[in-house]
Amino acid sequence: MKVILAGGGTGGHFFPLIALARDLIKKDINVLILGRKRSWEEKYCLNNKLLFKGIPTRKRAGKLSLQNL
Repeated sequence: MKVILAGGGTGGHFFPLIALARDLIKKDINVLILGRKRSWEEKYCLNNKLLFKGIPTRKRAGKLSLQNL
């Protein structure tokens, strides 16, 4: 089985994702973590031998607009 997990931005979102990833890996499930390119999440995953794919992102403006959609 293969699973893709996406999340990050803050430790409150990222570290539960890492706990889930490690639990799945222990059960011989292939896990790919998606996150922001060149981020602290990417460094953490690479340093801890977790499969990570960086995706291009940008910060969202603080208001509802067509640009944010």
